[in-house]
Amino acid sequence: MNKVIRLLFFCTLGVYSQNKGIITYSVSKVKIDTQKYFEGKKDNPELKKMVNSFINTKDELTYLLYFNADESIFFKSKKLNLPNRKEKLLDILAGNGVYYVNLNDKKVLHQKEFGGELFLVQSNFFKWTLTQDVKIIKNYKCYKAIGVKTVENSKGIFKKKVVAWYAPSININFGPKEYTGLAGAILELNDSDLMYSVRKIDLNTKKEIKIKKPKKGKKLTDVEFELMTKKLFYERNWKQRN
Repeated sequence: MNKVIRLLFFCTLGVYSQNKGIITYSVSKVKIDTQKYFEGKKDNPELKKMVNSFINTKDELTYLLYFNADESIFFKSKKLNLPNRKEKLLDILAGNGVYYVNLNDKKVLHQKEFGGELFLVQSNFFKWTLTQDVKIIKNYKCYKAIGVKTVENSKGIFKKKVVAWYAPSININFGPKEYTGLAGAILELNDSDLMYSVRKIDLNTKKEIKIKKPKKGKKLTDVEFELMTKKLFYERNWKQRN
């Protein structure tokens, strides 16, 4: 009887220890077709230089996921020693601002800057299709999940595949950026042009985990934010043509 009680205690402790921790990610793989990226854009040697520099220095980018049982926050770990314009470009490509997730609300808040103004953009959880594909990441058995997101730009509307590998043995529902809702921590994420790979997993951290819900910024839904940016884009193009 005592052995059973001790076993139950340690099993409970193992699950509990996963209710608070830190996961470190790096942008480990970039698939940017620079020829297509600059197609249709005005010739801008400085921008080309910054994009190419990003590709060459991608391993400098490190992101942190702080989590507890109900919440998570995802953000860039530190400011890079780079020119301000290049820093902003990296933010746009790899993850601009702070992502906050609350499992009780089933909402994602993305606090970010756009056009010199701070916004707080709310969206629903990403929808996944689960598969039985398996691979090992950092000694954790991971399963593959696939989703599709809609991307709109000057060339039209496109569907892009998002692939996540999640570990059910890490009993949390969080991952990089807005991607959440799977039955385990996301340890690898292929989001369009970027690959987020886990670098370190700390499930027994002694560090105090502070997760503060972002409150500053103009509140919009993701649909409202998309409509606003689209309107500004067309207005700017119209002014340039006239």
